[in-house]
Amino acid sequence: MSEARMMVEFEDEEREQDGFRVWDDAGAAWCVDRIRDAEAECDRMVSWYAAQIERAKARCAATVERMTAYLRDYADEVPMRETKTQKSYPVPGGKLVLKKATTKLEHDDEKLLQTLKETGRTEYIKTVITEKVDWAGLKKELNETGEIIEGVTRVEVPESFEVKVEG
Repeated sequence: MSEARMMVEFEDEEREQDGFRVWDDAGAAWCVDRIRDAEAECDRMVSWYAAQIERAKARCAATVERMTAYLRDYADEVPMRETKTQKSYPVPGGKLVLKKATTKLEHDDEKLLQTLKETGRTEYIKTVITEKVDWAGLKKELNETGEIIEGVTRVEVPESFEVKVEG
């Protein structure tokens, strides 16, 4: 079914429902069925659009990758300005940047801390103390006492109605 036809059907159904009221369980069941159908159709449309978005992203990524390869080849042919960490060349609308290879140190804090302690290199160990609010405990006390302190705001949540559709 086309998107335009689906929208027309939704609009027609809404127009038909002007003045409609639920008078009994059969009417309520009818409404729940319409909700289930609408949610299923919405899920189907969202899935379809998600697939379209993924295809569009893949096309964009392929274009970017191809253009980047062209520019990488061009960068090999032009005189680039060189610094300690990179080479660059300005072009209209942008800049070509070639970052030089480097060595990066990665670490496992737990293993590293253990190794430093075992080898006596404690000058590289920091002790940090952090403070954190015990929100669960404070919230319980504030709810019991009704007290509001600075940093806490009471927000009234209005009544809400929802329809839960099974299966």
